[in-house]
Amino acid sequence: MLQSRLILPSISTIGTCASASFAANTPNITIGPQGMEGDLKVNPGDVLSAGISLTMPGTHPDATLHFKPAYVVFTPECVSGSGGGTIIVKLNVGTIVIPANDPGWYPTGDQHDPAAYQGSIAMPDLCGGGQMTLKSGGTFYGYLMSTDTTDKVNVRFHYSANGTSGSWSATVSVIPAPCQHP
Repeated sequence: MLQSRLILPSISTIGTCASASFAANTPNITIGPQGMEGDLKVNPGDVLSAGISLTMPGTHPDATLHFKPAYVVFTPECVSGSGGGTIIVKLNVGTIVIPANDPGWYPTGDQHDPAAYQGSIAMPDLCGGGQMTLKSGGTFYGYLMSTDTTDKVNVRFHYSANGTSGSWSATVSVIPAPCQHP
Protein backbone atom coordinates (compact mmCIF):
# COMPACT_ATOMS: atom_id res chain seq x y z
CA MET A 1 0.00 0.00 0.00
CA LEU A 2 1.39 3.40 -0.95
CA GLN A 3 1.98 5.90 1.82
CA SER A 4 0.67 9.47 1.57
CA ARG A 5 3.25 12.17 2.03
CA LEU A 6 3.46 15.91 2.14
CA ILE A 7 6.59 17.27 0.55
CA LEU A 8 7.77 20.63 1.77
CA PRO A 9 9.58 22.80 -0.77
CA SER A 10 13.16 21.72 -1.38
CA ILE A 11 15.82 22.54 -3.92
CA SER A 12 14.34 20.01 -6.35
CA THR A 13 10.72 21.16 -6.02
CA ILE A 14 11.30 24.92 -5.80
CA GLY A 15 12.01 25.03 -9.52
CA THR A 16 8.91 23.06 -10.44
CA CYS A 17 5.91 24.66 -8.79
CA ALA A 18 6.57 26.13 -5.33
CA SER A 19 8.13 29.32 -6.68
CA ALA A 20 5.50 29.70 -9.37
CA SER A 21 3.29 32.71 -9.74
CA PHE A 22 -0.06 33.14 -11.43
CA ALA A 23 -1.64 35.92 -13.43
CA ALA A 24 -4.79 36.45 -11.36
CA ASN A 25 -5.96 35.81 -7.82
CA THR A 26 -9.07 34.13 -9.19
CA PRO A 27 -9.47 30.68 -7.64
CA ASN A 28 -9.79 27.76 -10.04
CA ILE A 29 -11.47 25.71 -7.29
CA THR A 30 -14.44 26.70 -5.14
CA ILE A 31 -16.21 24.21 -2.89
CA GLY A 32 -19.18 25.24 -0.81
CA PRO A 33 -20.48 26.74 1.23
CA GLN A 34 -20.83 23.43 3.00
CA GLY A 35 -21.71 22.81 6.64
CA MET A 36 -20.29 19.33 7.19
CA GLU A 37 -20.33 19.75 10.98
CA GLY A 38 -23.98 20.78 11.35
CA ASP A 39 -24.78 23.58 13.79
CA LEU A 40 -21.22 23.76 15.15
CA LYS A 41 -21.05 26.21 18.04
CA VAL A 42 -17.75 27.84 19.00
CA ASN A 43 -16.60 30.34 21.61
CA PRO A 44 -14.08 33.16 21.28
CA GLY A 45 -10.61 31.60 21.50
CA ASP A 46 -11.68 28.13 20.33
CA VAL A 47 -9.40 26.77 17.61
CA LEU A 48 -10.99 26.22 14.21
CA SER A 49 -8.88 24.03 11.91
CA ALA A 50 -9.30 23.42 8.18
CA GLY A 51 -7.55 21.49 5.45
CA ILE A 52 -7.69 19.79 2.09
CA SER A 53 -7.05 16.37 0.62
CA LEU A 54 -6.54 15.58 -3.05
CA THR A 55 -6.08 12.65 -5.38
CA MET A 56 -5.20 12.04 -9.02
CA PRO A 57 -7.15 8.98 -10.10
CA GLY A 58 -6.26 6.81 -13.07
CA THR A 59 -3.14 6.75 -15.18
CA HIS A 60 -0.98 9.87 -14.90
CA PRO A 61 2.69 10.89 -14.85
CA ASP A 62 4.56 12.08 -11.74
CA ALA A 63 3.02 15.40 -10.74
CA THR A 64 4.11 18.26 -8.51
CA LEU A 65 1.13 20.26 -7.25
CA HIS A 66 0.98 23.54 -5.39
CA PHE A 67 -1.86 25.71 -4.10
CA LYS A 68 -1.33 29.44 -4.29
CA PRO A 69 -3.47 30.54 -2.43
CA ALA A 70 -5.75 28.19 -0.48
CA TYR A 71 -8.17 29.25 2.24
CA VAL A 72 -11.57 28.57 3.81
CA VAL A 73 -14.01 31.41 4.48
CA PHE A 74 -16.58 31.25 7.28
CA THR A 75 -19.37 33.70 8.22
CA PRO A 76 -20.16 32.88 11.83
CA GLU A 77 -23.39 34.20 13.34
CA CYS A 78 -24.09 34.95 16.98
CA VAL A 79 -26.11 32.30 18.79
CA SER A 80 -27.91 35.15 20.57
CA GLY A 81 -27.72 38.89 20.06
CA SER A 82 -26.22 40.79 17.20
CA GLY A 83 -22.80 40.59 15.62
CA GLY A 84 -21.00 38.06 13.50
CA GLY A 85 -18.61 38.60 10.64
CA THR A 86 -16.24 36.86 8.29
CA ILE A 87 -13.13 34.88 9.16
CA ILE A 88 -10.57 33.32 6.86
CA VAL A 89 -8.49 30.25 7.64
CA LYS A 90 -5.40 30.35 5.40
CA LEU A 91 -4.07 26.94 4.44
CA ASN A 92 -0.36 26.26 4.09
CA VAL A 93 -0.61 23.21 1.87
CA GLY A 94 2.96 23.29 0.60
CA THR A 95 4.06 21.31 -2.42
CA ILE A 96 2.60 17.86 -2.95
CA VAL A 97 4.39 15.32 -5.12
CA ILE A 98 2.24 12.49 -6.45
CA PRO A 99 4.04 9.52 -8.04
CA ALA A 100 2.92 8.23 -11.43
CA ASN A 101 -0.37 6.31 -11.37
CA ASP A 102 -0.76 6.73 -7.59
CA PRO A 103 -4.49 7.11 -6.74
CA GLY A 104 -3.91 7.83 -3.02
CA TRP A 105 -5.23 10.85 -1.12
CA TYR A 106 -2.61 13.50 -0.31
CA PRO A 107 -1.41 14.58 2.16
CA THR A 108 -3.73 11.96 3.71
CA GLY A 109 -7.21 10.54 3.27
CA ASP A 110 -7.71 10.18 7.04
CA GLN A 111 -9.76 13.11 8.35
CA HIS A 112 -8.40 12.49 11.87
CA ASP A 113 -4.73 12.66 10.82
CA PRO A 114 -3.16 16.00 11.83
CA ALA A 115 -1.63 16.20 8.31
CA ALA A 116 -5.19 16.67 6.98
CA TYR A 117 -5.29 20.14 8.57
CA GLN A 118 -3.07 22.80 7.02
CA GLY A 119 -4.43 25.86 8.80
CA SER A 120 -6.09 27.02 12.00
CA ILE A 121 -7.28 30.17 13.68
CA ALA A 122 -8.38 31.11 17.18
CA MET A 123 -11.98 32.24 16.87
CA PRO A 124 -12.21 36.00 17.32
CA ASP A 125 -14.80 37.60 19.59
CA LEU A 126 -17.48 38.59 17.08
CA CYS A 127 -20.44 38.38 19.47
CA GLY A 128 -19.52 40.32 22.60
CA GLY A 129 -18.10 37.24 24.33
CA GLY A 130 -21.02 35.03 23.27
CA GLN A 131 -21.11 31.80 21.35
CA MET A 132 -21.03 31.73 17.55
CA THR A 133 -22.51 29.18 15.18
CA LEU A 134 -20.89 27.90 12.00
CA LYS A 135 -24.13 26.32 10.76
CA SER A 136 -23.59 28.00 7.37
CA GLY A 137 -20.38 26.04 7.02
CA GLY A 138 -17.35 27.18 5.10
CA THR A 139 -16.31 27.76 1.51
CA PHE A 140 -12.96 26.57 0.20
CA TYR A 141 -11.14 28.66 -2.40
CA GLY A 142 -7.87 27.69 -4.02
CA TYR A 143 -5.69 28.16 -7.06
CA LEU A 144 -4.15 24.80 -7.95
CA MET A 145 -1.10 24.56 -10.20
CA SER A 146 0.59 21.39 -11.41
CA THR A 147 3.35 20.11 -13.62
CA ASP A 148 0.62 17.84 -15.08
CA THR A 149 -2.09 19.96 -16.70
CA THR A 150 -3.76 17.09 -18.55
CA ASP A 151 -5.06 14.86 -15.77
CA LYS A 152 -7.80 15.83 -13.34
CA VAL A 153 -7.27 16.28 -9.63
CA ASN A 154 -10.06 15.59 -7.14
CA VAL A 155 -10.10 18.02 -4.19
CA ARG A 156 -12.12 18.09 -0.97
CA PHE A 157 -11.88 20.13 2.24
CA HIS A 158 -12.94 19.87 5.86
CA TYR A 159 -12.90 21.75 9.13
CA SER A 160 -13.15 20.92 12.80
CA ALA A 161 -13.44 22.58 16.22
CA ASN A 162 -14.14 21.32 19.73
CA GLY A 163 -13.49 17.68 18.85
CA THR A 164 -15.88 17.44 15.88
CA SER A 165 -15.24 14.71 13.34
CA GLY A 166 -13.95 16.94 10.53
CA SER A 167 -16.12 15.32 7.87
CA TRP A 168 -15.09 15.82 4.24
CA SER A 169 -16.95 18.10 1.82
CA ALA A 170 -18.16 17.05 -1.58
CA THR A 171 -15.31 16.27 -3.96
CA VAL A 172 -14.68 18.61 -6.90
CA SER A 173 -12.61 17.70 -9.98
CA VAL A 174 -10.37 20.23 -11.71
CA ILE A 175 -7.66 20.31 -14.33
CA PRO A 176 -4.87 22.31 -12.62
CA ALA A 177 -3.35 25.44 -14.07
CA PRO A 178 0.23 25.20 -15.30
CA CYS A 179 3.06 26.24 -13.04
CA GLN A 180 4.11 29.67 -14.23
CA HIS A 181 7.49 31.02 -13.30
CA PRO A 182 8.28 34.70 -12.91
